[in-house]
This record gives sequence, structure tokens and C-alpha cells, in this order.
Amino acid sequence: MLAASLGFATMAVFIKFGAQNFSTAELVFYRSALSGVAMYAVMRRRGISLATKHAGMHVRRALFSVVGFVMFFHAMAELPLATAMALNYTAPFFTVALLLWLARERPDAIVAVAVVLGFSATLVS
Repeated sequence: MLAASLGFATMAVFIKFGAQNFSTAELVFYRSALSGVAMYAVMRRRGISLATKHAGMHVRRALFSVVGFVMFFHAMAELPLATAMALNYTAPFFTVALLLWLARERPDAIVAVAVVLGFSATLVS
């Protein structure tokens, strides 16, 4: 977890600095291209095929990922970095809200209270 946090923090700083010279679309492209090359290399080395039975789902996931990256990178470029990262950490609250809305799941009472408190704290700060 520490290494992952350090990696994401480093990426955020590079995005903030890179936004001075590159557009959001370019930053998303470079980040995605590097990740794609690395992923392909790992898959090839392990003998994993790129073929899939669920191409449509992969395309949808890729589209949502690109939109998410564009919004996230743009927020980091335009907002103070600490604010952008703090807003990014509200993702679990939105995950629960989307589960309520789309999947019609009902969380435990403690989860519901935590989400309400989390959104309240976000609005106050």
C-alpha cells in the first residue's frame, strides 16, 4: 500500500508539472500508452493471450477509464494538487451511491452512516 500510494503521489506531481507544457489529452495518452506497453510485455512474458470473449465489456471499460482519466488529470492540472487529491478520495462514497442507484443494493446501517458522514465532511471542508 505504501508503494502504491507513493506511485500515485508521484504520478500526481508529474501530472501537475506536465500540465504546464502538455494538454490533458496528451498526458492521458502518454500515461495510457506507457501502461499499455508495460501490460502487453507482462502478458506476453507470461504467455497470456489478448483474445477475449467479452470485447464489448472491455471497450466500455476502456471508454469509462479514458473519461475518468481525462477528468482526473484535468482536475489535477486546474485545481491545487491537495484539493484534487482530496476530492479523488471521495470515490468510495460515490461507489456506494452508485450501487444504491444502479444495482439497487442496500448497505448495512453502518455503511450508510459512514457515507453520509463522509459526504458531509467533504461539503464542509
